[in-house]
Amino acid sequence: MAPEQLDNLLERDPLYIKELWGWGAAGAVVMLLRFTVRLRIVGYKGFQGDDFFMIMAFIMGTICLVLVSLSCGVTILTSSPRNEYELTFNPDSNGTSIDLTENQINVLSDPEIDRLVYGSKLQEAAWYCYTAYLWCLKGALLFF
Repeated sequence: MAPEQLDNLLERDPLYIKELWGWGAAGAVVMLLRFTVRLRIVGYKGFQGDDFFMIMAFIMGTICLVLVSLSCGVTILTSSPRNEYELTFNPDSNGTSIDLTENQINVLSDPEIDRLVYGSKLQEAAWYCYTAYLWCLKGALLFF
């Protein structure tokens, strides 16, 4: 199977990753505003359990966004002259094996399978980070 055929199998809506980061940014703004208000009201020494759970939720949510983006949406390009990094939104950068049938996977070449394995591992890690994110939010509610 030619590489462009794999890309056709993995085709996604190109706005998905941008929307994902938009919602992530909105959540981050709310959390940062919360931290700002808490710092002004009680100071760092007055932080309670819910504040620490929200810090962990912020970290887990960010890690989850990065992993999902790397598994199915962002290509990191390095320009050689100055070693600057450029993020390019590419909905087919790695891909995962979630939407592929067994017959489609059987005709892939080894480099294509390696690409899917890498993307699937990133997606699996993102699922665990998302679960940790949700539990951190629940913990914050319990301590509130």
